[in-house]
Formats: sequence, C-alpha cells, structure tokens
Amino acid sequence: MRPGCTVMSEYTTHTGSVPVDELWLRDWAQEGLARLEQYLARQAEFSAFLSARGALDSDHGDGAAAS
Repeated sequence: MRPGCTVMSEYTTHTGSVPVDELWLRDWAQEGLARLEQYLARQAEFSAFLSARGALDSDHGDGAAAS
C-alpha cells in the first residue's frame, strides 16, 4: 500500500430502486418545465427590450452604437 493510502470503508452503496410515486414525479417535472418556460420567456422579453433600446441609440437604426 502506498503511503497516505487508507483502507476503504466497509460501507456499501445500495443500488436498489427507490419507490417513487409516478404521478408525483410527472407533476413535479411538469411544474419544473412550466417554471423554466416562464423564466426563458422573461429572458427573451428582456433581450428584446435591450435590442430595441440599442436600436434607439443608433444613428442608423441598425443597432450599432452611435459614434
């Protein structure tokens, strides 16, 4: 054995299945996806706002910053 190495723990990891209510899991996933969609929609709205604001600051209307 190399110096600094210790013996592995005697604990074992149980890889058996954990019972999960399928209805609860489906509802949880649907709620999570709905919240994610709402978040992404808000981010898209904010991005559009920033793009429109950037176009207003442009002399040419092409979105490039005014010099």
